Amino acid sequence: MHFIEVLLGIVVFLAMVNIIPLILIKNSKVKNLIVGIEVISIVLILICLVLYICNALMTCITIWFGNW
Repeated sequence: MHFIEVLLGIVVFLAMVNIIPLILIKNSKVKNLIVGIEVISIVLILICLVLYICNALMTCITIWFGNW
C-alpha cells in the first residue's frame, strides 16, 4: 500500500517537473523525449490509481467477509 502511494507521489512530481521544460524548450528532439516521459508518467499515474482503488476495495471486502 505504501509503495503505491510513494510511486504515485514520485510520478506526479515527475509529471509536474516535465511540464515546465516542455513549454520552454524549442528543440524538437528534446521536446519529443519530454513528451514521451510525460506520457509514461500519465500512464503510471493511472495504473497507480487503479491499484490504489483495487487495494482499498479488497481491504473492504476482506474486512466485511472476515467479520461473518
